[in-house]
Amino acid sequence: CSVMYNPVEFAEIGFSFPTTSHLFKSHPLPQVVAVDKGFAGKKKVSSFVEGEVLVLKGFDGRKKLRCISIPSNELKVLRESMKISFTTNVLKIKLYLSEVVQYLNFPVKAKLFHTEKNIQQQIRNPHTLTMVNSEQSLIASYHSRPGSIVEILANVSISFELIELEEDDRQQLFKKSKTILETFHPSHIKEVITDVSPTKNKVQTAAFQCVQNGE
Repeated sequence: CSVMYNPVEFAEIGFSFPTTSHLFKSHPLPQVVAVDKGFAGKKKVSSFVEGEVLVLKGFDGRKKLRCISIPSNELKVLRESMKISFTTNVLKIKLYLSEVVQYLNFPVKAKLFHTEKNIQQQIRNPHTLTMVNSEQSLIASYHSRPGSIVEILANVSISFELIELEEDDRQQLFKKSKTILETFHPSHIKEVITDVSPTKNKVQTAAFQCVQNGE
């Protein structure tokens, strides 16, 4: 996905910072920028190449700005005197969701991309990514309502009865589960909620467990 910077409208085409000084004076400070014109410093920590994506982490004094280079995850330092230009154009700033979760502050406005037949495509409308912490949960489907799924939190007091399915019922359950899986597509996403608790990804795993196991 690509994080959008929107102090003004038309955030998709990006906002340009012709010098490092312009970036330092921006308000609000963007969370992510791409290097438009690089700078060769004496050390790697102070060298920046064109196209490099930087997550801005905050000022260290008045003349230094700490940042993280993506995807190397190296900590670097920008100085106000450096002659570097930057952009927030969404086509030049692309991060994996795992990087967004690890480095950025939520909520963030973003453009989402997906790959189909080895071609990267942009999902038309911007999305707001929101961070929540949730309890461990189980994803289940209604036997009487095909196509519907429900999330059950682990701390909810519910009694269950285990029943044995006939082979025909098992096959029908597999087909319905596979249909639900195949309808999941990035273009259908309206909001992305990420779980950073120790139960991360358990919801997704539980949702598709029966399909993966061929049950």
